[in-house]
Amino acid sequence: MLALAPAWPWGAASAIELGAPARAYLELRVLAAKATSADQVLPHLSANYRRVVSNLPRAEREDWFMRFKRVPPSPVTIQAQAQAGDRSGLGAVARDASHVKWSGRIEMLREGGAWKLDDETWSTEYR
Repeated sequence: MLALAPAWPWGAASAIELGAPARAYLELRVLAAKATSADQVLPHLSANYRRVVSNLPRAEREDWFMRFKRVPPSPVTIQAQAQAGDRSGLGAVARDASHVKWSGRIEMLREGGAWKLDDETWSTEYR
């Protein structure tokens, strides 16, 4: 049975009850939208992802951060979630200002008791 989740403060509603990994991802997206530097989002990335971003040259790191803030467009709707131990996969959609649909595959990893973003891939579906 599907339960309708309440409208979240970050604008993403879902037709499924959101688990801890999905909530952590959506909270990260809210934080990223308000962040002024990559350092503010790094604690919410898995150790491996954080290491990759931290090792980028300064200009590339700034480019990564600006892209991270823009992609995916907001709001994001979580449509599917699966969890196996300390790993979770999320399926999500978003629409940009031109109403182009974005589809996302998000991988979350529990580290030190907290869910962290491990990887995400977004693609667009043009009409």
